[in-house]
Amino acid sequence: MEHRNDGTVVLMVSAAALAAAGWLVLIPYLSCGPIYDIMWFPIFLVILGGLAVIVRPVRSDYNIKPDLEGDTAVAEPPATVAQHQSTVVEGCHAAGFHVSAAQLPGGILREDLDALVVKVHADCGGDSCLSRQQSLRLLLGCTLQVGTALEKGREVAAWRQRHSMAEVRQQHASRLHQAQQVSFTNHDDMCKVMISNPCAFVTVDGCPTTLWHAGTMNASAAATVQHECLAAWSRSVFEYVDLWVSGRSEKTGRLSGHIHIFNLEGVNIWHLAASASLGDKLKAAFSAAEFYVESTSHIYIVNASPLFNKLWRCIQGLITPRTASKITVASGVPEELLAQLPPTSSVQLLANLRSPAKDAPVLRPC
Repeated sequence: MEHRNDGTVVLMVSAAALAAAGWLVLIPYLSCGPIYDIMWFPIFLVILGGLAVIVRPVRSDYNIKPDLEGDTAVAEPPATVAQHQSTVVEGCHAAGFHVSAAQLPGGILREDLDALVVKVHADCGGDSCLSRQQSLRLLLGCTLQVGTALEKGREVAAWRQRHSMAEVRQQHASRLHQAQQVSFTNHDDMCKVMISNPCAFVTVDGCPTTLWHAGTMNASAAATVQHECLAAWSRSVFEYVDLWVSGRSEKTGRLSGHIHIFNLEGVNIWHLAASASLGDKLKAAFSAAEFYVESTSHIYIVNASPLFNKLWRCIQGLITPRTASKITVASGVPEELLAQLPPTSSVQLLANLRSPAKDAPVLRPC
């Protein structure tokens, strides 16, 4: 059977749902209102499309039994998971990093993961091409399938070479070393499409946090922005995030990740009409994310409407538990999010949610 990760599944479901159910959802509101609430449906799908790329989710409805002799993994039915319960670990160390239970696909064994990291690292050409941390992240993001991880690794390497990402990384590293202010290519252009605050906050354990203001999406302004400008912005942002989380991981010995906050405050009926044209711009803004496998630790969608919450509960049942566990949807700002931030940062976040500002300073790794 052809393997599809949850990113593919969510995109397929989103497209199918929009085509087949969009008008069905709209009909009740045409007769009994409030019709403005239907705006959440296409916007929800647009955001899910972006999340599907960022999260790089995996199939966890099967227990994955790695094939250490070849380049594939064998999927066993869920019933066989119980057979391994005595040896499956809730969290483990691999490649010198602690991997939490939430980061692990179901049914993985400590010795299996270490062996797979060694194999991917060696087959990709060793440290000159791929670090052990990158090998580990590739495996986790590719459901422990060695062949898929190697293919993705080659795709990432080609993309990085095509866009001279080593130079982008060096520029960011130089600014950090010289204590210069961090800035991102074409940030003003991105904020014409949607105000975004990359790495504007940091958690108490040192993870970068980015805020996206979906309510500031502007189709007319976005029409003036070139696709490549947004793609270059995306590469600049996600490379900086990778520099941060990979360095943090090496320092702490634990796989760190990037937290995203999608603020739905201010989304209105006009975003419904503009969602199609904005979709291409948003895809460009998120285009680099797929080349940083398993770098996102959690996504919060805040200030969501009641209808959005209902739609999320429906979609939630169509994706794997591991993917769903990385996404929190709330009608306000969840306490668990505020608890992850220092008190001053929590106050700043709440203020920025009320009054989006494109010039929020970019923070630096701790």
